[in-house]
Amino acid sequence: MIYYCSKQFLIATGIGPTLVEISDYPFYPGRVYRLFLSQGGRLTINSLEVLLVCDEKATYQQGTNTRT
Repeated sequence: MIYYCSKQFLIATGIGPTLVEISDYPFYPGRVYRLFLSQGGRLTINSLEVLLVCDEKATYQQGTNTRT
């Protein structure tokens, strides 16, 4: 039901698909990456904010125990 309502809202407002392309993956600290963002549809955008959020996951071994 929520999916259907969301889809109908996007169709009614003319918001098309969003495409994001990143120049390289995986990400490494200190490197520069290029980003391409495309928003389809009849939508006029006055401002846009893109946040790149990276989470680090580390696994440590202490004796026979492994901690993440």
